[in-house]
Amino acid sequence: MTRSGSITGLLILLVALALPAPSFAKERPAGWVNGDGGILKFQIDWDGRGESLVRFRETDEGQLIQVYTSLTFGLGPIKLFRYTLRTDELWRDGKLQRIESAVDENGTQYEVRGKRTDEGFVYEGNDAPAIMPEGTRPTTYWRRDFVGANTLLDTQKGRIMDVEAKRIGIEEIQSMGQSVQAVHYAVRGDLDIDLWYNTETDEWSRLAFSLDGRDFEYIRVPAIEADNEKFIPVWDVVN
Repeated sequence: MTRSGSITGLLILLVALALPAPSFAKERPAGWVNGDGGILKFQIDWDGRGESLVRFRETDEGQLIQVYTSLTFGLGPIKLFRYTLRTDELWRDGKLQRIESAVDENGTQYEVRGKRTDEGFVYEGNDAPAIMPEGTRPTTYWRRDFVGANTLLDTQKGRIMDVEAKRIGIEEIQSMGQSVQAVHYAVRGDLDIDLWYNTETDEWSRLAFSLDGRDFEYIRVPAIEADNEKFIPVWDVVN
């Protein structure tokens, strides 16, 4: 290599080191999943069959998080109950920019929409549009700071819920087919659930709650490539 070539290469390296890192590299929140194809996958244990998936993607607009949840109950081929939830969240600079959610609960449809404006984050569900209190978190659970919020946006019916989370302690749970250490939180108020987050990765690892006399437990399992086919933009579902 010539002297001029060495100098040119050194200058390029210095410029590259001086450039700021991409914003998303610094601002990915605790709970963001990089491994396992960028998908959180849960098997839902209850009286029927169920699964819930959360996919993480970087886009030109910001960080896109998509949620797909499916519950079915039946006798053989006859489906007596079917529930599907799809949610798309867009985050940028640590703030929720947009949310769209669609639910089909045994044929009853629910929709929730919201976007950030100059006045604040305006959301709309079953009621008239309203401004969401700052610091509110959607009920998608993946963010590690979810347990620090005192108000939640119900992604099924678009209502604001008042809650308080209490740290129970570190416990050993099953996640991805192995034992891991996770912090257990009890969330109580308008929503009563228990959540666990991995102590090493901050990733959401378990969920448990009771509803209408039935117990539900989300157990994290490995994702597969075919799981990507289950994610459909909410806009395509409701239009």
